Amino acid sequence: MLSGFMESLLPLTAVLMGIGAGVIAMYFRSRKHKEEQETIRLALEKGIELPENIFQRVERHSSGNGKDSLRRGLFWTFTGVAVFIALWLNEEAGIRGAAWALIPIGIGLGSLIYHKLTKANNGNQGLSR
Repeated sequence: MLSGFMESLLPLTAVLMGIGAGVIAMYFRSRKHKEEQETIRLALEKGIELPENIFQRVERHSSGNGKDSLRRGLFWTFTGVAVFIALWLNEEAGIRGAAWALIPIGIGLGSLIYHKLTKANNGNQGLSR
């Protein structure tokens, strides 16, 4: 009984650590963004002249970047296709195992659709940012 528990504990720990790493990364990114905003606010209150590109950097962080969604979409789609082919050719996994590759393919296609929609809404400004 304990052996079965220990065998299932390893994958559970790996999944929790992966989720935890993502949460920690998002926390620190959000914290950095808040500190940048606070620095800009304080500089404006004191009357310090800010460089023009500082607002472009802040806008890039706060809004979806067209190039970023295109890059991310292509990465996830082609990664999913590669995993699908690798699992499909594997004798043990077969087509049922390869079906798991539909998850990254779906994420990639979603990012590509998002890129296309934001590009259409911004009047082709999605690539010029």
